[in-house]
Amino acid sequence: MLFLNNGPIPPDQVAAMDSAGEIVPRAGLELHQSYWAAIDLALERGWADEDLVYFAEDDYLYREETFASLREAAGRLPGGAYLAPYATVGDRMPNGEPLHAGLRRASSPPALLTEAAGIEWHRALSHTSSFAVRVGVLRADRSLHRVAPRCGGAWDHSLSLAYQGRAPFGPRELAAPLRDGSGATTARRAKTVTWRAALTALALAARRRGRLLAAPRPALATHMETGLMATGTDWDAEANAARRWADG
Repeated sequence: MLFLNNGPIPPDQVAAMDSAGEIVPRAGLELHQSYWAAIDLALERGWADEDLVYFAEDDYLYREETFASLREAAGRLPGGAYLAPYATVGDRMPNGEPLHAGLRRASSPPALLTEAAGIEWHRALSHTSSFAVRVGVLRADRSLHRVAPRCGGAWDHSLSLAYQGRAPFGPRELAAPLRDGSGATTARRAKTVTWRAALTALALAARRRGRLLAAPRPALATHMETGLMATGTDWDAEANAARRWADG
């Protein structure tokens, strides 16, 4: 395990991280910079193209069988697949609610792809910044991961569409930043439009690669923000089991 620590971390947490893996310290990274740093870190390690790397945000809780199922599913799916234990399948987010209004939907219905460790994995639409992918695929898609965070809004949703070869923005969404009432400067809004156009062009070029996104139902992980908890799992029980494990 690699811990990309952006800024100071409490000593007890540092000790736990040090016992479980390697700490890579950084300082002063903004949100998008920390994402790019994680991508770069995975690509600079010299890992083989077929190796599977998982990016984990720091506010998620996992079911005990998450990574056993993820690894098994990866072995059964095409080498170009992305896998996400917390993701939108069809038009339903992991918390069971409809996908937020204004976000582009799938043109094809979800479908069962495989079963791994007793968990069903389905064709999915999009995920957050917590996902798994093979190193070689990540390297080939690196430009998408660099451009997407510059597009504003739900950029992780746009990224997921783009690497699947789906246009992340239509004409209305492309021009939306120009109508933005957030107070951003005209130059900043124009740059966002440019980045959205660039990501859309990259997405159209990616169609021939045909990346697949797979996600489990029920979700094997949950965002721990109130209102975004994944359905189908007793997360209190999972948290208690994690505490018992941490306590030895």
